[in-house]
Amino acid sequence: MGTSCGGSLRYVPRDYSQAVAADVTAKAPWPPEEKQLVLQRQIRIGFTEEQVRVAWGNPESERRTVYEFGEIKYLHYRGKTVVHLKNGRVQIISQ
Repeated sequence: MGTSCGGSLRYVPRDYSQAVAADVTAKAPWPPEEKQLVLQRQIRIGFTEEQVRVAWGNPESERRTVYEFGEIKYLHYRGKTVVHLKNGRVQIISQ
């Protein structure tokens, strides 16, 4: 895994439940392509925090910083992967 610019990144968390992901994804108002990525446990730039959590589960830890221009949240996953969300959307995926 590495930094992702336009593609998607796959990760299998310990607490991942395919049945829960399928149920949430079926009800979600996301475009079909995004639903498919979530079901394949992949995320990409532009995803919402909800999509990340459904695809990868809850992070091991998280922190947030509030700036004048909005909020940045950092979701820390196993393997040192960090998902950076700006105002609720994935901006950077780094390891």
